[in-house]
Amino acid sequence: MMSKASPASCFPATTSDVVLTRQQDKTGAAADVVLQNVRVLAVDQTADERLEKPSIVKAVTLEVEVASAQKLALAATVGTLSLALRKRAGHPVPIALNI
Repeated sequence: MMSKASPASCFPATTSDVVLTRQQDKTGAAADVVLQNVRVLAVDQTADERLEKPSIVKAVTLEVEVASAQKLALAATVGTLSLALRKRAGHPVPIALNI
């Protein structure tokens, strides 16, 4: 599971890339794709009509093999993980989401 995603664009059955962003030194940062074409199984969302803005998702469940889960766990200790939604035919360019 991963944290902090936007509920507006990330929903079950979408496919995403997982991107690791980390500080390299005091002057720069780097972003690396950790996993590609990962299927989103579930997104933690709260529906509340009284809220004016969408709530921040606290967890996203991804479908991965054991080795990929281990890679995600290690990457989470190094920096910030984000989802980059994959483009579907006839849809706009992918959107990067912090998770």
